[in-house]
Amino acid sequence: MTPLIPRRRVLLPIALLAAAGLGACAGPGENTAGALPTRPPRLGAGLAVTPIPGRDSGPITIVAPPTRRQAPRVAPRPRLSPAADSVAAHLVFAPSNQAWFLGASRANRLLVDLGRVDMEVRKDPRLLEAYNEAVVALSPMPLRTRLRLRGPWGAEDATVAGFDTWNGRIVATLALSPFLDSLAHTEPRKPAGQKPAGRKPAPRPFIVIAVRADAASAPAADSCVPDSLPPALAQRADSVRDSVSRLLTETAMPTIERLAHSAQVSSSRVVGCFGPAGRVLVVVGLRAGAGEYVRERIVAVNDSGWVTPLRVTDYRFTAHDALAAFDADGDGTDDLAARGIGRSAGGVVVLRLVDGRKLERLASGFVWESH
Repeated sequence: MTPLIPRRRVLLPIALLAAAGLGACAGPGENTAGALPTRPPRLGAGLAVTPIPGRDSGPITIVAPPTRRQAPRVAPRPRLSPAADSVAAHLVFAPSNQAWFLGASRANRLLVDLGRVDMEVRKDPRLLEAYNEAVVALSPMPLRTRLRLRGPWGAEDATVAGFDTWNGRIVATLALSPFLDSLAHTEPRKPAGQKPAGRKPAPRPFIVIAVRADAASAPAADSCVPDSLPPALAQRADSVRDSVSRLLTETAMPTIERLAHSAQVSSSRVVGCFGPAGRVLVVVGLRAGAGEYVRERIVAVNDSGWVTPLRVTDYRFTAHDALAAFDADGDGTDDLAARGIGRSAGGVVVLRLVDGRKLERLASGFVWESH
């Protein structure tokens, strides 16, 4: 009579028997009589067999894999009117995790750039009302958000008072102190009835960096106040500019005839406190076409006349015109505010000085494009 095979032995998978190897692969000194591996073999996607002390032990137990952690819930989108919802489809805000924002004076107001709007909303009052409703509901910087502003004068707090649009950009208007409000007026006020004499002077640039602030802080003066540039150092900076310009025209001219005819050398400089790098930043660029061809060099000159070349990391703009120098990130060293120029595009950018050797983008805004 044929003996019956226990049912629990039939349930053993072939992979488990192969892994056990019937004791043939046991090391010296180990029990070779039906020994099983101490690590459970894998059975498909995430299933494992619990260790079995002996061949004649109980049935196999299958352990299910742990459940995945649930993703955090996303806040529901606020409900908008039909008109505001149609405008919202044309709004592109800055990322929600962005910490640094650029502010600049426009029409005697200090505005902070938050993104772009891909439609004209100022000409129709009803469309402008829908735009304001959509921006208030969707802006990454809500109303009454406290901001810490850093500029050439130092640092001071302000709050978001409202929203507007400027040349296709979504901007926030700020509630400022009288001191900052006066700085935001780029055009000098003239007495009534007085006519301007001669050519109108170019407005001075007023650029700030805005960072969210959790608590109020007292105003602070700039830790680095640059003195006037000595004549010898100014002459040295001019000599460095001429040398870099000659180097670019001799070695970096475009080979395409169309671009070679339009190639021009531009230069600018700013005075500040750039730590060991020096006191003057000199920007020299060879440009051709509408930003199609650019070769640029930025160097720092210290008090002894030593020149330090700076590496620039700005993924959008390849050419820069220096506008101002101020401590944008609060590390005690001045950074560079410039007008950035790309291929058929431009804007304002702040480049942070890192280790006295590199300029990298900190924030940008008020970008324009020509189509």
